[in-house]
Amino acid sequence: MFYYAAFVTHRFTRVVIIIFTLLLAIASCVAATQLEQQFSLNWFIPSDSYLRHHIDATDEFFLSGAPLNVYGTAFDHASNRESIREVLDVVDASPYVDVGTRGWLRAFDVARPSLVDAANDTLWRVELQSWLQREGRQYSSDVRFDDAGMIVASRHSAQFIQLNSSQEEVDAMQALRDDVERVLLANRLDTGDMFPFSFQFLFWEQYAVIYVEAARNLGLSIGVVFVISLFLLPQLVVALSVFL
Repeated sequence: MFYYAAFVTHRFTRVVIIIFTLLLAIASCVAATQLEQQFSLNWFIPSDSYLRHHIDATDEFFLSGAPLNVYGTAFDHASNRESIREVLDVVDASPYVDVGTRGWLRAFDVARPSLVDAANDTLWRVELQSWLQREGRQYSSDVRFDDAGMIVASRHSAQFIQLNSSQEEVDAMQALRDDVERVLLANRLDTGDMFPFSFQFLFWEQYAVIYVEAARNLGLSIGVVFVISLFLLPQLVVALSVFL
């Protein structure tokens, strides 16, 4: 034991231990940057189940991107329909969107070309309601009116390209939000008047915050360990040695 203690406390040995510890810390940090975050519900489905065979066949032969909707809230759609068109155009132009926006506004523009730039907003709303009840009834579930005939909610659909990593999913979600927000602000609309959303955002949101959350939690844990070490070992050098 005496020889071991003398060996460990020797200056050369201490230098080697410090260098090895630093190299190990650097290697750990570099390795941590190579980690990829990903999650799939398919991991929890038994590989020999009928559902898993169905999902595998779908992924192999009919793989497609996540569905996307562009929602409008209770702002004046009639007087801002050109702004809506600009939002739809910027969504179509996104490199992350595979199938462009489909919905009631463009279909109504084609069906009623004389109303595209109509100055009478009341006439436009009346004609839209009439069209949705007849030849445009396939879009009737995408537009909601209040008792006064004002649009209180609307929806247009689109589809993402196939995204192959969690980082691509985060980039697509944030880029689309930024593009829509930029158009809304340029047209002096509130950023909540229209917004893109996909049910997959529920999963993609976690990828966007997991790095920050992990760093904060690790930092707090390390800080607590150091404080406890300093409290139990009231010598700074000894506390630092235990901490490291």
